[in-house]
Amino acid sequence: MRPKKCKQKLSAKERALQIVTRKMRSVSELRIKLIQEEYPVEEIEVALERLSEVYLLDDKKIAESIVRQYKDRSNRFIINRLKQKGIHSEIHLDAMEALECEEERALFCGKKKAKVLENIAPHIAAQKIYQHLAMRGFSSSLAQKVARILTKDSIL
Repeated sequence: MRPKKCKQKLSAKERALQIVTRKMRSVSELRIKLIQEEYPVEEIEVALERLSEVYLLDDKKIAESIVRQYKDRSNRFIINRLKQKGIHSEIHLDAMEALECEEERALFCGKKKAKVLENIAPHIAAQKIYQHLAMRGFSSSLAQKVARILTKDSIL
């Protein structure tokens, strides 16, 4: 049998570094995690400041990454994802500027789905395109508009 190692409680800075090296986290997520582990608030703030100084914590990069990852989703979906990560709304706007307009993204996503639906009746294909876009967070009016455009122009 192996002897059990005595776990010494790490400082907030060391623990924060450990957490960040495993997974990219926002400042808010890391703060919550450290508070849950019962580190003193002052120590947490010092650790967060230090990690930000050496660019291991960067909400802007996380926001840009999320926007890239979900570029085939609606603005509403992306903003909700950013809010879940605790990223400030000013950073949302900066990151969202890199995206094409929502209608173009919905049309691209609909065309991609339409390729799979080539041999299906247009009204059924329109329904499936609508569902696909709705599942990606696009508004019903936009999903309906794209479905009509794609089935009317017989891209299917």
